[in-house]
Amino acid sequence: PVLLVAGDRDDIRLEHMIEMYRLLENSQLFIYPNTTHFVFDQYSERVAGVIIGFLKPEGRSSSVP
Repeated sequence: PVLLVAGDRDDIRLEHMIEMYRLLENSQLFIYPNTTHFVFDQYSERVAGVIIGFLKPEGRSSSVP
């Protein structure tokens, strides 16, 4: 399983994040609004919650749209 995390104002273009998400089987994509490449610094507690949720077996999705 792979969790991709980025801000919607990240240096990495949103289109590229979506492309990576689609190419990686068993992946999830989390885009944080109004955030730059430093999403982990800006919202560390919130992003940590997303990561913890992802790491729990029930938080993982087996389907990719």
